[in-house]
Amino acid sequence: MLIETYEKKYQVLYFVKSTEEIDYFLCKEVVTQDIFMIVKLKNKLQYQEVMSFLYEQKHSETFSDFDDIFISDAYVHIVFRTFEAPSLKIMLQSEANLDIKERLEIARRIQEKMVLLEMPYYFQTEVLEADHIKISPSMAIAFDYSIDHIEKYKDYTFDDVQIALNRLLKMLFEEECRQKTYKPLIVFIKHLQKKPFKNYFELYSAYSEVLFEIGHMSEEELTHSLHWAYVLWEKMKRFFKPLRHFIAVLLWLTVFVYMIYMVRNAMQPAEELMKFKSIGTLNLY
Repeated sequence: MLIETYEKKYQVLYFVKSTEEIDYFLCKEVVTQDIFMIVKLKNKLQYQEVMSFLYEQKHSETFSDFDDIFISDAYVHIVFRTFEAPSLKIMLQSEANLDIKERLEIARRIQEKMVLLEMPYYFQTEVLEADHIKISPSMAIAFDYSIDHIEKYKDYTFDDVQIALNRLLKMLFEEECRQKTYKPLIVFIKHLQKKPFKNYFELYSAYSEVLFEIGHMSEEELTHSLHWAYVLWEKMKRFFKPLRHFIAVLLWLTVFVYMIYMVRNAMQPAEELMKFKSIGTLNLY
């Protein structure tokens, strides 16, 4: 199956998904062999109010993944750049066993790509789902874009982006969140719940500081748990640390006094033992 414009031909590789209003196809451009996700709007009238918004993305200087929008066979088609690779969701559910360094780098690259693309908040929020993020063997990042809720694009704010990223990071670092290890990362994820950032550049800068801090910590520091019981134990140790020398001296004095008492007691003459002729009604002799 081919999807054609005046300038390009796209070979449909496979059908991705469909709703009553939208079809999604993974395609390969015949000449360049580049991979694209093509979204077909089956009801043009339903999306008439968002068409100007979509055409604006085609002319964006930064949103390079939005490659084209055209009409073919009376249907509107939107073309997004992507590539073939397993999704982050599949990788996390498989036996790939991504180590912490790989997951930290994946999170960095996702955020870096978001900064470079400067997408509208709607697209930023929609792509921050584990099944919408593709990871190549070289850890390149691609997004599977969705327009399932495009009619609500005006309602999205950067708060929605931060909520979506917070949810994604909790999934990506589920083990660390559960064990309360990697303190700078856990603090960042918890702070993100408050939606403190104004834009993605601020957010990415804060995450870069997290990576810098982690890079300068020892393995022992990173793997120390922040669980409440551990934190309580650490506070108790810090509290008693200044007293440990005093306690040690006190113990030695106690032992010394006890030894003197035992020696002096041993030097005393033995007292005559008290003799019992009977115990109760029992005669002993």
